[in-house]
Amino acid sequence: TVAVSAPDPICQGESTSLQANGATAYEWSPSNGLSATGGEQVEAAPSMTTTFSVVGRDLNGCMAEATVTIVVNPLPIISVTPSTSICPKESILLT
Repeated sequence: TVAVSAPDPICQGESTSLQANGATAYEWSPSNGLSATGGEQVEAAPSMTTTFSVVGRDLNGCMAEATVTIVVNPLPIISVTPSTSICPKESILLT
């Protein structure tokens, strides 16, 4: 039995570790956003919410698959107004 734990949601531009267990060799997909496609632990930095699959094989060649979804939250859009010029020693209220 192959298992992989679901990480907490991340923000765009962040990464998280994915850890599989239950087998002796692992293959991850899709490769886009992963630090590697093989190994028990990989770093994932997807640009959008993505479901990754991991296939694990044991010493007998038997295999099983598990999936995990990484939720990627968008970054907030921040703006400051007003966009205006002021003279030295003057002040303005920014929102």
